[in-house]
Amino acid sequence: LKRRMEGGLRQRKTGAAAAARGAPYASGAQRNEETDGDPSKSRRSPETYIGFGTAFVVIFAFRALSAWVNPIADCDETFNYWEPMHFLQYGYGMQTWEYSPTYALRSYLYLMPTLATGIALQLLGLPKRLIFFGVRVGLGAASAAADAFFASSVADKFGPTVQRATVVALAVSAGCFNAGASLLPQTFARELITTSFSAWFAGYDALAIVSMGTAALVGWPFCVLVGGGMGLEILWRRGLLWTAFAGVTALVAILVPLVTVDSYFYGKLVVAPLNIAEYNSRVKEGDKGGTLYGVEPWDYFFRNLALNFNILLPLALLVPVLYAFAWALPSSKGGVPLKGGVPRVGAVALPFFLWFGLMSALPHKEERFMYICYPLLCLLGSIGLYLAGYVAAYFATCVCCNTEANRRTLGGVFLHAGLTLSALLSASRCIAMVQNYAAPLRAYTTVSDVFSDPRNFNNNKAAPAHVCVGKEWYRFPSHYLLEHPKLRLAYLKSGFGGQLPQPFLEVEGGVL
Repeated sequence: LKRRMEGGLRQRKTGAAAAARGAPYASGAQRNEETDGDPSKSRRSPETYIGFGTAFVVIFAFRALSAWVNPIADCDETFNYWEPMHFLQYGYGMQTWEYSPTYALRSYLYLMPTLATGIALQLLGLPKRLIFFGVRVGLGAASAAADAFFASSVADKFGPTVQRATVVALAVSAGCFNAGASLLPQTFARELITTSFSAWFAGYDALAIVSMGTAALVGWPFCVLVGGGMGLEILWRRGLLWTAFAGVTALVAILVPLVTVDSYFYGKLVVAPLNIAEYNSRVKEGDKGGTLYGVEPWDYFFRNLALNFNILLPLALLVPVLYAFAWALPSSKGGVPLKGGVPRVGAVALPFFLWFGLMSALPHKEERFMYICYPLLCLLGSIGLYLAGYVAAYFATCVCCNTEANRRTLGGVFLHAGLTLSALLSASRCIAMVQNYAAPLRAYTTVSDVFSDPRNFNNNKAAPAHVCVGKEWYRFPSHYLLEHPKLRLAYLKSGFGGQLPQPFLEVEGGVL
């Protein structure tokens, strides 16, 4: 009896010390050992975290695959970003009305990092089609790095089990597969918001503020709403003076290059974030503003996210219910076995729920509007899966074998089964997208080869040759896939009555 009491006392001391160091469970039980009250029994080794390097390699493998095979799902990506970038690099491309100096809604600064990558690959002698895919691989690497940083911070705040599940969700989910290598401001904002939350979790408040500010000013102005709670917490903890100084410093550091670059290309003073915010806020009669391109029903994002994240979506939405249910179980008298507890779960759940509700309330909806919350959704879905496994294991062991070791084992089985099911459903979705919608990527890569054959065309003429796509202009991926310098996109008038993209005024050898 004395040995058993001493063993229990040592276990409680070990738990308290682990809690002081930041244990993976709120009860202070990073259990290096499972004894069932008997110190003579064999002990369990501690759960391990996934390091930044491992997480990056795993996530990047899927992002690189997406860069090579995933179709461009949004014609905005082609005509608002790939085509202006092609114009800056090669001197010709298609221009949308958003790039007209009259509106000046898009920032050229956003294109500078990818343009620098494209020029570097061009200097290496790569053809345009490989530059296109190389830039996409670079975009995938950037998103993988941001997600790996996020996974590292999740390990510190929520424990190894939730972290490993989050890495799997970030790597294999169809939503992240689609968004990870796209050239869209929402993807850019997603990476920086992910970095901002990671820095906030790790205590790097200045980096969190700069990342959130860059996401809003250079990427997508509306995403700043996601960081509202973070900003209030930093204000409460750091004080008004420090927070104001950090915010103003970040604002100036971001606005100076932004305004300089955009004013140079537009030929007048331009603050693009203000222009796009003002345009989308128009509600005057006869001016549709943000609803110009359609209105979707309120449940659009429920259906879209269910396709892209399958079981992770309902699990994420049910996290508050699952947490309350787990807390009410008799086995949770010492607290729900989830590191971080309510404050940390709330810090992740509130931004996601607020953004999800706000986007669902807007009349105009697009899949990319939710990109910025994909990492939060993956984390919440992993927490929900972990809690669901904890609850299910409790009721399963109520029938027989009612020990903590058995509950932990069954909870792990439930977690791995859920992740496997989610991965299989995501793989099905990704394969369907590539199989059914990637034809333009394959078709346009062969056009230049056919055109270069003198048996098919007299390509010695000085005038450009038109690649006519009829009325399917929205399926065109980019002039980067029309390798021959004489090939230009052209289309026919159809039933669409809106303003279609028009060619930029050509500049020999490129603008830069």
